[in-house]
Amino acid sequence: MDNRTLRGIYDTPPFKWEGTNPSLARQCGPRLSVFFTRVQPFTPEELAAVNHYVTTIPRPPNRYRPLGAPLTEAQRRGKGIFERATTNDGRVIPENNRCITCHFPPLYTDRSRRNVGSQMWLDRQGAFDVPHLNNIYDSAPYLHNGIANTLEEIWTRYNPRDTHGVTNDLTKDQLNDLIEY
Repeated sequence: MDNRTLRGIYDTPPFKWEGTNPSLARQCGPRLSVFFTRVQPFTPEELAAVNHYVTTIPRPPNRYRPLGAPLTEAQRRGKGIFERATTNDGRVIPENNRCITCHFPPLYTDRSRRNVGSQMWLDRQGAFDVPHLNNIYDSAPYLHNGIANTLEEIWTRYNPRDTHGVTNDLTKDQLNDLIEY
């Protein structure tokens, strides 16, 4: 299981990889209190305090690109790949299979559940919450089950049928630029 950070998650519901908790109150509610920390559930006041605390945990600054800094040349090329609508040979990429569709700015998530072909034999279903990509460099391993050790593995080893964006036509240099972005 890949546990996602709590930093900067307030505006990114639903929560949990399966997207089953529509709010932080539900995420941090009875199950957390009873099974992990206490005998009794949180009172409404305690739950409000936990939710408030979680929503105030800021994302750290991006150590690879200071706030407001222009994109490098590699990052600009990667942004073009991230936002592309056609493959290298000119075929149109279906809108629902474009990176920017599921991961659009500023949160880089559409807050939906999608099936990107990463379901494993113990998973109850194949649609998972689209994670935000802010500070993605600091959150390995990747995918809901942590099977991808690198960003590159998401689109090479674990995307053989182009179900997690169309990436099989990308060159190694293009993959590197996408990762830089």
